[in-house]
Amino acid sequence: MRNAQNQVPALEVGTLLYREPGIAAYRLPFASPVGLRIEYAKQQMVEHPDLTIAVISEESGFLSLSYFSRIFTEKEGCSPSKWRKSFVEEQ
Repeated sequence: MRNAQNQVPALEVGTLLYREPGIAAYRLPFASPVGLRIEYAKQQMVEHPDLTIAVISEESGFLSLSYFSRIFTEKEGCSPSKWRKSFVEEQ
């Protein structure tokens, strides 16, 4: 592993990053921490229907319910409560 003072060659950085079609930013080729927290929140909504969205948001590592709701909606296409309701209806 390199220490912080050593420079990483541009070619090496380029091989670590990839660009998703339609996305203007480069991402590392593994799940983002936010994506993992959203997946955890979905799991909690399914396994613990008695918990509120606010509690699940906090337990998933989001400091703000509004931020959680906004990010969840961007990633899933609906609000957390609508996602939970549609999942329950499918069961």
